[in-house]
Formats: sequence, C-alpha cells, structure tokens
Amino acid sequence: ILDSLPEEYAEVTEKVVSIFEKNNEFREVEFALDKAHFAYLKAIADKSNSSFLYRLWNLLVDITNLRSLARSVLVREEPLEREAFIEGGDIAWRDTTSTTGLDFVVRTEFGDALQNINESDSKEEKLVKLEKGLDAIYNRFLGDASQGEISSIQVPLVYFERRLQNASMIKLIMFAKFHGLSSEKIY
Repeated sequence: ILDSLPEEYAEVTEKVVSIFEKNNEFREVEFALDKAHFAYLKAIADKSNSSFLYRLWNLLVDITNLRSLARSVLVREEPLEREAFIEGGDIAWRDTTSTTGLDFVVRTEFGDALQNINESDSKEEKLVKLEKGLDAIYNRFLGDASQGEISSIQVPLVYFERRLQNASMIKLIMFAKFHGLSSEKIY
C-alpha cells in the first residue's frame, strides 16, 4: 500500500512507530504528517507552475500555523512547538515564539479572523471563532480567485469546498439528533 502513496507520505508512514516512540506523543506523528502533506502540496504547486496554487499553498500554510498556534496557547497553554510549525508561509516561526494569546494574529493579514472574538469569551469560544474566521478568509480567497474563471482549478475547488461545508453541517445535525437535541436547539 505504501507504493501507492506519494513519496512525501510514504516516507513518514514508514517512520510512524519510531516517531511516536521518540517521545510517546501522537502529536509528533501528526506534525510529521502535516509537514509531509504540505511538502506534497508544494510539489504540486511547483510542478503546475500555477501562481494560484502557490498562493493557495501559502495561505493554507499560514492558516494551519495560526490554528496550531491558537490550540497551543489557548488549549495547552504553552508556546507553539517548533515541530508543529510548517515553513513556507508569510508568517515566520520567530514571530510566534513569544505570543501567549491571540494578540499575534492581529499583527498579521489574518486580523479579520478575530473580529467576532470578545475578551469575555472562553478559550474554547475564542478557538471556535478563530477557526470560523480563518475558514471565512479561505473561502473568500477561493471565491475571489474563481471570479471570471471558466476552465481553471479554482472552479472545482470552490465547488468541492461548498460541498464539504454542506457535509460538515449535515454531520453536525446528525450528531446533534443522535444525542437528542431538539430541532430548535440545533437551529
């Protein structure tokens, strides 16, 4: 089965056990898989020579790093680990090392992702609102990139992203129904 995986994934998959055993942390495996995923996406962008795919890759790297940073400082209450950071975006590792909250995000182009967050929000609420804000930035990027396009990769990407959002909503509704929430509460 490893033969059918792209090289970037196969290399990490072969080392999963040793990566895990190094610190007995599954997060280390997740970090390695994230880096393999972004290396693969970068190779696709480089091979295609598409400025759109390169900009998309860059955006996804930054969004992933911001999500990882938020989880580290809000949930684990610790700085972002170096291993969790993916190189290549516009956000530099050194800029994330001294932050203890979401204040760092304000100083980036992703400051809009914080607009619905209040100081009185719990850490969990802040994390959810940041995730939604980052998703909105991603969707806006895809929507803007697809304007006026007919036969480019942007069109199916926007379509699949919308279907993915619909599937996530249906999954949430099914989960809520399974746990006995009323329709009014779900809505």
